[in-house]
Amino acid sequence: MNRNVNIPNLLSGFRIVAFPILMYLAWQQKETPFVILIAISLFSDLIDGSIARKWNIESKLGAKLDSYGDFLTMIAALYAVYTMKWEELIPYKGILFVFLGTYLLFHVLALVKYRGLPSFHLYSWKITAILLGVYFFVVFLHGIEPVSFYIVMTIAIIANIEEIILVFMLPKPTVNLRGLYWVLKERNDRK
Repeated sequence: MNRNVNIPNLLSGFRIVAFPILMYLAWQQKETPFVILIAISLFSDLIDGSIARKWNIESKLGAKLDSYGDFLTMIAALYAVYTMKWEELIPYKGILFVFLGTYLLFHVLALVKYRGLPSFHLYSWKITAILLGVYFFVVFLHGIEPVSFYIVMTIAIIANIEEIILVFMLPKPTVNLRGLYWVLKERNDRK
């Protein structure tokens, strides 16, 4: 069997295949099916990396599939929030636009510099992904709670800034970094 055909890669591939369906459901404002499918997508994202590490089948392809699946899932979630919850978000659009701006800036810088999306997989973004995923469900089930929204957005902005800094620091995309602290520590250890 091909080493690239494995459960973690299939889970990441699922998120990529689910993207157009999620976009359609958001466009049609089918809230319940959208939330169910994105919940499955987010759960697959939680377990794919753990399975790859546990079974010792991590790969550059798997990291890339995971990154593209993450990016597409984020786009679908943002589009759904826009199509179904925008009126509730208008009072908080300032911090939301800062988040979106830093998120977009990272991706544009990475695409220009690396000609693709890097698979940094930083701890800060793992935490951010969990917080955003949980908060996404809070928004759809209960609406926006301002204090927690600002906390989640601030953490996400900090994670985006960390990724932006790494794009400027690293001459080539490096897979599965832990974070800026470890990159700097490794550089100092080599001196």
